[in-house]
Amino acid sequence: AQVKCAMFRGNNRRVTFKPANGNQVLVKARLSLYEPRGDYQLIIESMQPEGDGRLQQEFEELKMKLAAEGLFAQINKQSLPEHPKRVGVITSKTGAALYDILDVLKRRDPSL
Repeated sequence: AQVKCAMFRGNNRRVTFKPANGNQVLVKARLSLYEPRGDYQLIIESMQPEGDGRLQQEFEELKMKLAAEGLFAQINKQSLPEHPKRVGVITSKTGAALYDILDVLKRRDPSL
C-alpha cells in the first residue's frame, strides 16, 4: 500500500535540509481528498530530519557556526613538529589500539 504526499512551495521553503531517499523524517501533515481521482493524500505542512539525519543536520550547523567564528581557518592552525618529544594515547589499557601503536613505533624506530 502507499499514500501519496504533496508539499507545496510555501511549506517547502521552510525545510532547512535537503531530503534524500532513505532519510527518516518527521512530518506534520493533514489528510486531503484529491477529488478528480478520488485519492486520499497527505499534504505536508512541515518536515524535519529524524534519527541520523537530525544528528547530521545538527553537526553541520555546528560546523558552520564554528567556521563562521574562524576556528577552522588556516591561520589558526599550528603545524606539527617534525620530531615530537611526547605523544599521548588515549585508549583502554587492554584495547588493541594501544598494542597496535606500540608495535608500529617499534617497527619504525626500534630505539624507542
